[in-house]
Amino acid sequence: EALPHDLSQLCLWDLDLSHNALQRLPDSFHSMTQLKRLVIDGNRIKDLPPSLAECCLTIDFFSASKNALATIPPAVGKLALLRILKLSDNSIRILPRAMRAMRSLTSIDLERNELESLPIGVCTLPAVTS
Repeated sequence: EALPHDLSQLCLWDLDLSHNALQRLPDSFHSMTQLKRLVIDGNRIKDLPPSLAECCLTIDFFSASKNALATIPPAVGKLALLRILKLSDNSIRILPRAMRAMRSLTSIDLERNELESLPIGVCTLPAVTS
């Protein structure tokens, strides 16, 4: 249901936790400062901790598809190096305005969500191609 707290003490660049029964990411996740790729697809995660953006400043690939996400924390806008964001098959209705600051994004996958609108500026991010 949750990650062991000592996992965050490892010096990882790539972490794939797909298709488990995770319901949340631990708060201790903040010490994984060298992480470049995080995949948490196919779990039961309902929300992302705001600390995720503060700890994973070097992340360039993030996938949280097939979870139970309803919102994305505004702190995600701090992921300045993020190039690929995959959030398909969730229940997301609204994206945070802070996503406009994600200038490195080249791809955003939001298929099969419940989006009501997109924040102004997200569609005009300079690097987004799909």
